Amino acid sequence: MKGVADGSGSNILEITALNVRYELMYSQFAKIGVKPIPRTYGCTAFAAEPEMVENGHVMMGQNWDWIPEVKGLFLKILNEDGPAIVCFTEAGVVGGKIGLNSEGLGLMINGLVSNQDDWSRLTKPFHVRCWEVLRSKTLRQAMSILTRGERPCSANFLLGQESQGEPGRIVDLECAPLTECELHPEKGLIAHANHFIDPDRLGVKQILDDERLSTLHRFERIQALLTLTQRFPRTIDTRPWSLLSWTWERRSSGERWGLLVRTSI
Repeated sequence: MKGVADGSGSNILEITALNVRYELMYSQFAKIGVKPIPRTYGCTAFAAEPEMVENGHVMMGQNWDWIPEVKGLFLKILNEDGPAIVCFTEAGVVGGKIGLNSEGLGLMINGLVSNQDDWSRLTKPFHVRCWEVLRSKTLRQAMSILTRGERPCSANFLLGQESQGEPGRIVDLECAPLTECELHPEKGLIAHANHFIDPDRLGVKQILDDERLSTLHRFERIQALLTLTQRFPRTIDTRPWSLLSWTWERRSSGERWGLLVRTSI
């Protein structure tokens, strides 16, 4: 963060605020009912095990719908003490949140909101955990980073890894601030959107007002599409578009949301 601050001529506290913006925004969404996701917008992720893909490798993908004015970028990171990383991040946010490393470990994410979210719970932030996951060498190490200790806010992490000589593996971690649970592919496929699959299992209440109910529709839609898919082609250039949203230009600039990133690994 200090390097980003120095390189951009920004104050270190400004960069720090960007790197904890998830906690600041999502805990407020939970507390005061700010509507973060208009009806047709949000993140939808999926993963397919090798037997469901034509080339016999793990495939993962997601969209990232957010405020169009937010600047995003792709990074290629060469670490002296860890794996190389290709990832997507927001300008000023260090380390990446969606990506793949040279150990064959991939990460997809979904924002979640629960009644336990609280930015003032001073534990490791969401974006720092993502940074550490993408520096991990094994799936087990990545899972430990996400499940160790309490978290300020809820989030979903879809992980997959395939390395030379090892079979591909996929696991989804739904993480509330105080609890977490594992979800696994069914018939080689798994998907997630912006709601808990089983909030009671985690002991939380999730907030799904009218604006957030699009997550249920997107989840139902991608589940239906995955069910129809016998085997994924080598690329998915044409397949995700029915789930993605374009910017709604009729909204004012402060209210516009749209597709910023479509990722497949």
